[in-house]
Amino acid sequence: MKEFLRGWVLTAAGFGLVLLAAAGALVSQGSFSPISDTGKPEPRSAFVQMYVHKVIPVGGGQAFAVELVDNCDDPKIALYVFIGGREAVAIALALRGISTDRPMTHDLLKDTIDALDWRLASVSITKIEGNTFYGKLELKRNSRSVRVDSRPSDAMALAVRAGAPIYVAESVVKAAAEKYSPEGHVPILPPPPRKKPDSII
Repeated sequence: MKEFLRGWVLTAAGFGLVLLAAAGALVSQGSFSPISDTGKPEPRSAFVQMYVHKVIPVGGGQAFAVELVDNCDDPKIALYVFIGGREAVAIALALRGISTDRPMTHDLLKDTIDALDWRLASVSITKIEGNTFYGKLELKRNSRSVRVDSRPSDAMALAVRAGAPIYVAESVVKAAAEKYSPEGHVPILPPPPRKKPDSII
């Protein structure tokens, strides 16, 4: 596990640099509102606030899904977002309040945002295509805001660390959410990607 976690940190510097470069290019004025896939602010009514409820292993641990619910105390609907093993560990650690000896990738990114005097205002899941969800981060500093494309798995890992709200587009909720079940029913695991041949004859 230590080797697994150590390897995970290697992408942190690049991840942070990309975010900071995007920040310089995308700064805009105005108050926060959830962001649609077009990059334009949307009214809050076009989004539903949801909460990370738990991380569920799927297919005997082949993959994981984050269970998002509309209300943690009395959930009515659930949305399942498939994520990778590393992101599952990152979200599960944050949900349980467990810290590591050295900062993980998402811890490092959050610390970097804080050190630069920005804050993660929210994250949004803006659309779904097939089994793939798309998301955005909303960063704020004073009256300025920055919108950055993000995988929902990374966005949720940051959100649970920063205490930032998670918004899901109504179109995504209508397309992929289902009635909540205490048993944590998860949709059928999508087929794994086809492996490339080791060599071409």
